[in-house]
Amino acid sequence: MDDFTIATDATTTLLSSFAATSAAAGRDEFSRQTVRHRERVRALAETGIHSGTTIADALRHASDREPTAGIEKVKYTPIRDAAALPTLGGPLSSSGLAVRGGPYDFEWTDSRNFAFLTAEHDTGLMEVSLDSGSNTTSEHAWGGAGIGIRYTTKRTTKFVRVAPYLSYSYRWSNDSTLEVARNRGTVSVLVRERSGKLELDSRKALWNDGTGWYETHGDDVDDVFTDSRWFFARPETEYEIWFWFDASIDFNHTTSGFLDFGSSRASCSLGALLRWIVVEEFGS
Repeated sequence: MDDFTIATDATTTLLSSFAATSAAAGRDEFSRQTVRHRERVRALAETGIHSGTTIADALRHASDREPTAGIEKVKYTPIRDAAALPTLGGPLSSSGLAVRGGPYDFEWTDSRNFAFLTAEHDTGLMEVSLDSGSNTTSEHAWGGAGIGIRYTTKRTTKFVRVAPYLSYSYRWSNDSTLEVARNRGTVSVLVRERSGKLELDSRKALWNDGTGWYETHGDDVDDVFTDSRWFFARPETEYEIWFWFDASIDFNHTTSGFLDFGSSRASCSLGALLRWIVVEEFGS
């Protein structure tokens, strides 16, 4: 096994760690929201019993007055080396554009619990699909897929711009009956030196939603990700440049303990095609 293969294995481990950490943060918030929501459902149900109305009527009336719009979004903290960024010592010029298409150099997938995943380095295809109905023994699932290349900077390079032409489409759905459901997906860019130093960890939310009561939310989108990302670079240094997606869902198969019809469902599917990557170097 050569040094670069070792570095790439370390990078895929890092991607898995990032995806798992984001999913865990969402899962912790989901657990707290589930407890708060169940307490509110129980209190309203007991109020309905004491007032002489049916439990179902009391809860349906509550869902009209108390939508779940306030469910907190999952937050993440980008991770990078703590060293101070260098400063530019004078005017710099572009050395031109390098455009890279497939086949690419690396592919990565990882998941927790059941997920359908695809990453094809030869075509640039990535797919992530999650469904609560396929996870009958768990109330959480996440999955990720990514494509990467190796790139070596020139002798005079000071910083680099990277941008993909990454077409994607996704569809997600949350469906609650007195239980909370959560759903999130991101597109991300990661740049790492062969030595292991992390230069760029940039993530953009595609969707982030929660439901409760009797709510049903969903959406489907077709779009293209072409955003540029910049990083300070060292000359004549080999980098890994990754574009990756991840998604997670949280749901409840079980009831709240005294209502036999409480549950929630969540699903999402995302397909993407990395058509090409543009790399532009700037130096003296």
